[in-house]
Amino acid sequence: MSHNGSSDSSSYVDESWASWFCNLSGNAYFCEIERSYIEDSFNLFGLKQYLPKDYNKALDSILDRLNPNEPETEDLSRSAVLLYGLIHARYIITSHGLEAMHRKYINKDFGECPRMLCRGQAVVPMGFTDDPKHGMVKLFCPKCRDVYNCHSNQRRKCN
Repeated sequence: MSHNGSSDSSSYVDESWASWFCNLSGNAYFCEIERSYIEDSFNLFGLKQYLPKDYNKALDSILDRLNPNEPETEDLSRSAVLLYGLIHARYIITSHGLEAMHRKYINKDFGECPRMLCRGQAVVPMGFTDDPKHGMVKLFCPKCRDVYNCHSNQRRKCN
């Protein structure tokens, strides 16, 4: 299946994989990574260990370098999502990444604190580990300084 949601190549939409992925429901915590950042091998150093089998194909998928006639398998899709998440974790600590996440924070794209006294304070996502197997995202409220478990597809519902 292609990233535009259709397997029909004649209905191909000229949208990058990253843009498509970030606009999917439940992916509000991601920002679009600049292509030049992904293409710089220095920024990807050490990530191959997490995807020893599909690393190159996953990277090609993210960078829209797959042959349009080559089907994207479920495993390749999962690998591309994992790789994008790993790259994203590195990207958001750069000046451009911080700026992109700040815009999402100001727009309350990550949601609001559920406490009444915080009066709609914007929250920010935070991770506790770089390990993709244990990488649960939580939300932090800077006003009450509490951390909440949230569902990515229902980002406004925290507990």
